[in-house]
Amino acid sequence: MDNKEIFPVRWRAQTLKNHLILLKIYDKENQTYNINFPLKHIVQVNKIFKEIIGYSDKKTFLQTEWINAIYNFDKKDTKMKLLSNQDNSTFSLNFEDSSGININLEMSAKELSEFSKKINEVAKS
Repeated sequence: MDNKEIFPVRWRAQTLKNHLILLKIYDKENQTYNINFPLKHIVQVNKIFKEIIGYSDKKTFLQTEWINAIYNFDKKDTKMKLLSNQDNSTFSLNFEDSSGININLEMSAKELSEFSKKINEVAKS
């Protein structure tokens, strides 16, 4: 999938189960983007914003170390769904586990086909 640059016009946040934060970002076309991250990362996020505010007059920003969040799903309790729009041009692969972690991947039909080929290649090796 290609990276997409988003220019938020508004956002909302809420806490979910197991100390997760859901950040909903809306762009100017009112499309919604969901970002989930652990509550413990709020300290890092706060530090980043403080750096941006505190050093915005300087030419360089201080670098902040970011800890990658790796979510481990419980295979027995994870629901997996593949959804599509009516003309099957866009698909959504959704994973949700019993703790409330919800990951949604949107992709075009071509991207899904390429993803399927990669899965088959890995499964054969």
